[in-house]
Amino acid sequence: MAGAGHGHGHEASLAGDGKPSPEQVIREALVELGGADDAALRTKAAGRIADLNYPDAALIEPLLRNTDPMIEEEAVRSEVDRALRSVLSAAPQGLARLKRLAASPDFDTAPLAAQTLVRLGHVEGHRFLIDCLAHPDLSPFGVDDLIAPLLSASGGRTFGFDADSEDEAAQKAAIQRWRTWWTDEASKGKLRHDAAAGRFIPRRG
Repeated sequence: MAGAGHGHGHEASLAGDGKPSPEQVIREALVELGGADDAALRTKAAGRIADLNYPDAALIEPLLRNTDPMIEEEAVRSEVDRALRSVLSAAPQGLARLKRLAASPDFDTAPLAAQTLVRLGHVEGHRFLIDCLAHPDLSPFGVDDLIAPLLSASGGRTFGFDADSEDEAAQKAAIQRWRTWWTDEASKGKLRHDAAAGRFIPRRG
């Protein structure tokens, strides 16, 4: 965690008051978020981080790593998203960092970051989701969670993409059509964010 090693005097003064420093709260909450079996404990841990509004963009990676939207309970994911929003709001470079993670060749991180961008209302997340569909490490088992936000935003159009297809040329052509959709429609204000669903949908009219 960036900056955590520079606040020893501050931590000591707070310890004298019997209160943990923000850095200590974060460290303990991340351990609980990543290791607790009880979803209620993980939810509370994410909530403690969210309540701090801590201005450190380096928090984004552990928050992403410690939750998996494909399997995580909705309450946990909701609080993690709130924690991520608080970091993006408090840390000037937070959004840029999240976008870099979404563009990363690390396929353990990029899909989580891209999906997070979309859930939090950043339309550019769709571009990164399309890149994930073209990634050589893409597994058919992970396609549904990647493509669901794209189908929502495109009004249900698949552009010929089929996760089970073994026709490499057809898949590449479909992904190119997805990229054309992004350039011609999605990036030009033709979508609106449905915050309750955590997805974008086409604007009417």
